[in-house]
Amino acid sequence: MLGLAMIAAIAATACLGASSAVAMNTALCKTNEGGALSCAEANQYKTIHAVATDPVILNGVANLLCASSLLEAKLLGLAAPQIGHVTSLTWSECKAGSFPCTITTKTLGLLLFLKTAVNLGEMQFHEMTLLVKCSLLFECLYEGLPTFHLLGAEGFGDEANNGGFRGKETPLASPLDACPPEIFLDIFWGALEPVYIKT
Repeated sequence: MLGLAMIAAIAATACLGASSAVAMNTALCKTNEGGALSCAEANQYKTIHAVATDPVILNGVANLLCASSLLEAKLLGLAAPQIGHVTSLTWSECKAGSFPCTITTKTLGLLLFLKTAVNLGEMQFHEMTLLVKCSLLFECLYEGLPTFHLLGAEGFGDEANNGGFRGKETPLASPLDACPPEIFLDIFWGALEPVYIKT
């Protein structure tokens, strides 16, 4: 798994786009440490838990609305980018209009966290695949390298906010001709505890 993580880290240099030009060591930190940029190892998160309420998946057939989604990952140490192994990504009570749907994370993959500015950055999924199934509508697999905004606590001008990962119309593609070619994730996973984006 560590070898896989190293390959993903190298690939991130290209996949994270323009932000790679300002890539810096990244750590998800438990405290703001008095505003200091760095994060002591003792204060770095080893695991991260985030929950989304009312995530939406847009597609060309029928938009899906879920009640919630839970994302959990085990984090490696300070790096550029910091790497997380996804341990769980679940979706609850999904439907397309009156049709019940299920979303299953078939491959969990990795998360790459990259700081790009003060308490801000990007998070990218690698090797994550979703199986989207709606009765009488379609059953399709989706994959890609979706990139989300990484927002630290207080990053919204709201001190009560713990930070998290935000995507608006973030695309995934299907390799199957019979499926809608793309879906778009409109979702915010909010961290259960305050997270600060440090170096």
